[in-house]
Amino acid sequence: MAGADHAARGRTLEEYVGVMLRAWSGEPFEWQGRTVTVTPQPASQPHPMVLVGGGVPAAARRAARLRLPMLPMNTDQVVRDAYAEESARVGYKGFLVETTGPTFVHVAEDTEKAWDEIAPYVMYEVQTYASYQTPGQHSTPGVKAENVDDLRRSPQFVVGNPTEVRARLEQVPADGSITFSPLAGGLPPELAWKSLELFAAEVLPHLKSPSRG
Repeated sequence: MAGADHAARGRTLEEYVGVMLRAWSGEPFEWQGRTVTVTPQPASQPHPMVLVGGGVPAAARRAARLRLPMLPMNTDQVVRDAYAEESARVGYKGFLVETTGPTFVHVAEDTEKAWDEIAPYVMYEVQTYASYQTPGQHSTPGVKAENVDDLRRSPQFVVGNPTEVRARLEQVPADGSITFSPLAGGLPPELAWKSLELFAAEVLPHLKSPSRG
């Protein structure tokens, strides 16, 4: 749609992330024939947290070359090995953020009403995401769904009232992660805000954290 070369997406990502990292330094640098200086510098130093996502060894090696942590999109050991090997080669001590928890969380007072409200948006996103996966590629957030019942059976989707959501999230491993995607598929902001506010008020205070035991 933007006239970009899809086959060059990996190289493009690496170039543009590299530009962002240089821009956040606050120092002048040359790019595409121009001298660029970006100010003010970000409050987080040396730069804001950036995770490089991907589900194949090439993406893992790219993250290491950029000297950034990685968010692997699956649990394939070959991806982790590639990240470790490339990190060692470039002298970078990086880390991985595991995707072993749900990748969509939505909290509402009425579970059935919530599914009725969010289903069209979430189904659109799920099916669109699945449509552009290349052969041999797979990702933990990727769910093959023909209907809403498929989504409701998936461990990747946690939708329910505060008690139901809390019970599901308490099963996430200590080294896992919880992803919200509150605007998935164009979900209306008013529904997203209600969910986030309800999570903050009725779910989060009851979840255990390492600091609280």
